[in-house]
Amino acid sequence: MIKKTIILSVCILCASILFAQQEEKVKLKISGFVSAEAVFDTRKVVAARDGDVLLYPAPEVLDDNGKDINEDGGFSFFSIHSRLRARTTPYKLWGGLLTALVEVDFVGTTDDKISMVRMRHAMMQYKKGKNSIIAGQYWHPMFVTSCFPEISSWGAAVPVSILSRNPQIRFTREFTKYFRGSITALSQVDFKSNGPKGASSDYLRNTSIPEFDVHLEYGNPNDFVFGVVAGSKELKPRELNEKGNKVEESIRTYHALAYASLKTSKMQYKLQGIYAEDGYNMLLLGGYGVSDVDAKINEYSYESIASSTIWGEVVSHYDSPVNFGLFAGYAKNMGADKEILTDKGIYARGANIDNVLRIAPRIIWGYNNFKIMAEVNQTFASYGTPNSKMEVQDTKRVGNTRLQLHFKYSF
Repeated sequence: MIKKTIILSVCILCASILFAQQEEKVKLKISGFVSAEAVFDTRKVVAARDGDVLLYPAPEVLDDNGKDINEDGGFSFFSIHSRLRARTTPYKLWGGLLTALVEVDFVGTTDDKISMVRMRHAMMQYKKGKNSIIAGQYWHPMFVTSCFPEISSWGAAVPVSILSRNPQIRFTREFTKYFRGSITALSQVDFKSNGPKGASSDYLRNTSIPEFDVHLEYGNPNDFVFGVVAGSKELKPRELNEKGNKVEESIRTYHALAYASLKTSKMQYKLQGIYAEDGYNMLLLGGYGVSDVDAKINEYSYESIASSTIWGEVVSHYDSPVNFGLFAGYAKNMGADKEILTDKGIYARGANIDNVLRIAPRIIWGYNNFKIMAEVNQTFASYGTPNSKMEVQDTKRVGNTRLQLHFKYSF
């Protein structure tokens, strides 16, 4: 039923654009790819979608005989990331051009809905002169389309990089040929913040204030480009306390990144650094927790648990069937500025992880629209005990090696 509803919605959207103006025909371009992958892990992992979207290796847990119950690996085959995309040709409107994009895959929105149709993107873009507006679901501004990991494994290298798509309104201005900036207001649907009720979009929605992000970029993405993104969001974890009385609680957090990408005729080099207070909704380490309690009215104060990451990637673009890529990234749990009352609530990813290190070399063999990719994804996580400021101590590193063979046919 859900699949039929989504397909019907796509058809209605496309039809409304195609017949919006009879004197001008708008064409629909269909594209996508079929993906088939085989993965093998040397250790149990913390992951999403039946283990396909890898986060980090599972911690060491010893049984009564001193054996690690997570030391054994596993394997699986996946085709859920196969994708279908519908894009319209430009439609003349008010002196500008309007286009629309709808893209779906079969990943599902939660693990129990895997293989079900999921909306990735559904947005319209209106361009007039040096200005453009995007309305709909699209990449989070912190996911920079001119500088992101191109690893073969799905998940965009989280949690050492960012992955998030959000309903939004984005205004972009091209100030010069090489300098542009945008401001975005967004909400949450699939990529949600954490809180007392678990992952939910309620915490952002109940503030009545969207998340705001600003993006500045200079250069030509086909040559050399660098930029910065900065944003802030406010969450309201609770509206009522344990006695059912209304409380005025909120936490405001900030995030930012800087990046650079250099392309030559044969190679591309990328570098990105990220800082995030409560990056949970972007699949980063960190979150927030209760830092103080007003005993008179049972009202909480909150403090963010921050993380920082840095990653780089080298990708070859030789005019030959065989190319290669190398990704390396490091994520660090930076803890909180204030002490966290752990008995009152911690809403974070990897609260007992000090750092995550990932190295992933790959080889790509391609012929026209067909590719075969082989990748070795080595991920380490340092588990330990967090102190009162959520700084993880007495760590022990565990590692997982993921071997992936990936077949991809684009059309």
